[in-house]
Amino acid sequence: MKKILYIFLVFMVAGCVNKNLVCRSVVSDAGCEEIVNAAWASCDEPIEISQDCNVWIGAKRRIKLLGYIIRVSASSDGKVILISDDIDGCDLGDGDCWTNANNRNYRMLKNLFLRNEIKIEKIIPFATSDWISGYYLFLDKEGYSLLKPFTISSQ
Repeated sequence: MKKILYIFLVFMVAGCVNKNLVCRSVVSDAGCEEIVNAAWASCDEPIEISQDCNVWIGAKRRIKLLGYIIRVSASSDGKVILISDDIDGCDLGDGDCWTNANNRNYRMLKNLFLRNEIKIEKIIPFATSDWISGYYLFLDKEGYSLLKPFTISSQ
């Protein structure tokens, strides 16, 4: 039921993304040239994500790093990764919580990739209204297989 309410909430508030507020909240590595509106994105558009993507929730593989659950999915070559916070991590509509969780998740994955000599070449925020719903990470080489061993069971 919580997932259905979340989806409904996304479509209620997603008419447009408040770029100014989102740009103040993104991780410093991201910049703010591009923002993907989470309400209008799918597994095929604007960036094709074919591994572990669900049209309703986006990234569906759940991984656990340092005690935090992150949802991830990837392009077919594993070089573009969509990350988002686990849907049970924050209360519905708590944009600050979602933004903080997704920024933390980005920093954890960035460190993991750096330790494994994988460079993040580009970051695009995935936003809903005025909060960060996740990030697209563009890697210099395949990195999705590095995340798969951290998989935990789905709810």
